[in-house]
Amino acid sequence: MVFCTRCGNSTRLINLSAEEKLPVWYILDEFGSRVQHSHDPSFRMVPFFYIPTQMSFTLLWPIKSLEQGDEVTRDYVENVHDELLRKIRLLPWEPADLTDISANQTEPEEAFFTSSRRNETLPDHERLEPIPTIGGGNKLKVFANYIYVKDYLKDSRFEIVENQEEADILWLNNHFKDYKTFSEDSPRKFINQFPYESVITIKDFLAIVCRRDQLEGELGIGVVSMDTLPRWLPTTYNLTTELPQFVSYFQQRESNKNTYNK
Repeated sequence: MVFCTRCGNSTRLINLSAEEKLPVWYILDEFGSRVQHSHDPSFRMVPFFYIPTQMSFTLLWPIKSLEQGDEVTRDYVENVHDELLRKIRLLPWEPADLTDISANQTEPEEAFFTSSRRNETLPDHERLEPIPTIGGGNKLKVFANYIYVKDYLKDSRFEIVENQEEADILWLNNHFKDYKTFSEDSPRKFINQFPYESVITIKDFLAIVCRRDQLEGELGIGVVSMDTLPRWLPTTYNLTTELPQFVSYFQQRESNKNTYNK
């Protein structure tokens, strides 16, 4: 996660899966927020999360010899070496016209869907057994690690159990992936997830899938209206993979708005 502002910072904890990684946000103090940007900085500023106290700090140290009175500067987009991406990330401080970049979106390669995510397996449908019936004194046993399911599932047709082995229904809050083994070992059990549901539950995947609703060859952006297609889908850009297109779209839209206002 890159959080590029003079007043704030963020970091991520390492050794976590792609699904577990969350940014830790914090605001710089009055000194840190006054350190200016430079393409040839005199200092480095690096976020540091101290686990025992659950607090975030920023470490500051010089990277060149300095004289008394020299300015303390840092690179706001450190580790961004692509010239275009540096220009984009520095837009709040160094304005630039990027309307010449196409704002159109394209379908990403398959690697985008599989990177940092372990492939899921499909269930063996021949091993699945009929749905257990409810009634006649039979209850469906539910194992859940959602506290709200345990607290509010009061229907007499269900029974909360503490052991996954004896449950008919598993209601899990972790991402389940091995559906093939699950169908072989527990053909009568149900789970609150389905294979590859990430194409719906992960917002960047969802936007891509929704764009497929538009007929091939009709994707694009209206020159005047700046409406994206399909029209029912709000304009959506992935700021990790489509940042140049997003900035160009925003600047073109602002330019058109100013033209209309005149």
